[in-house]
Amino acid sequence: GPVALEEGDPDRDPARPARLHREDRPGLPVAVHHRGERDRPGRLDAAGGLECAGHADQFQLGLAPQRLDSATFVPHRSAPALQTVSAGDHFLCGIDLAGAARCWGDNSGGRLGTLSDGSTPLPVDGIAAAEAIATGNSHSCVVTGGQVLCWGFEEAGELGFGLRPLAPEGHPASPVPGLPAMAPAIDSEAQHTCALDQAGGVWCWGRNDAGQCG
Repeated sequence: GPVALEEGDPDRDPARPARLHREDRPGLPVAVHHRGERDRPGRLDAAGGLECAGHADQFQLGLAPQRLDSATFVPHRSAPALQTVSAGDHFLCGIDLAGAARCWGDNSGGRLGTLSDGSTPLPVDGIAAAEAIATGNSHSCVVTGGQVLCWGFEEAGELGFGLRPLAPEGHPASPVPGLPAMAPAIDSEAQHTCALDQAGGVWCWGRNDAGQCG
């Protein structure tokens, strides 16, 4: 499970969640609604309607695979009204107005968290009342009820379970073990995730070859 070791401790497993000491990390810029790929911008209108632009080779825009002009935003044809949306690598996830986490696009490695061809934003299995969501290259995480749940493909501890044998089909949504009560603030990059606990501590897990996890 997660450990609270000093930064640089040789016994720390970087693929498991570890709390960063607040004196070393006074704050964390968390972007819950962010764009994971430069060629796939997205935005929400005032009513929560999703509009996307750019490349769409895996139904990311709710349209047949195509490339739009990057400046042209079009309404997503099948997404419900959303509170927030996050773009991963060839897929997107969001939280609808009822709190369900929904993902669509490329489902290789189980990155959508449900059995789907990716053309429709279906609810992620096993998640209700999501409060925040973040996507990486092939994994996603949400905060719900003080817990962090992650799903998708894992090769560098992205799901918070440490290094495990590769599972090409990915992993379903499961709580990250060893975390305290978490706040609704989380962000993921390519193969790591950081989240804020309710006491203000920052926890990170996943790839750490460049110090991503502190």
